[in-house]
Amino acid sequence: MEHAILGSIISGELDREANEFTVTRLKTISTHSVWSIQQVREMYELLLQVLERGDESLVVTTGTLPLLVNRSEMEVLRADLESVLATLPQNTLPRT
Repeated sequence: MEHAILGSIISGELDREANEFTVTRLKTISTHSVWSIQQVREMYELLLQVLERGDESLVVTTGTLPLLVNRSEMEVLRADLESVLATLPQNTLPRT
């Protein structure tokens, strides 16, 4: 069963049975990129590390298109990814 995620930075469809998140929008760009749940967790962990280091930007790619994400957008993306992970049955968020 798929669950729609409509975040401020990232949107897509979460397929709990397949353990996949299909990204349909990143920032203002429409895309179609399939991330495993593990990749979503890894992106979330990376964002936490980047934010803790105080970095001002991050480049995120979906397929071949790199997008620059500034610090305030990283905070919003972190919250969006938390929403994705929170909908999982095991509801196991990495450290915060």
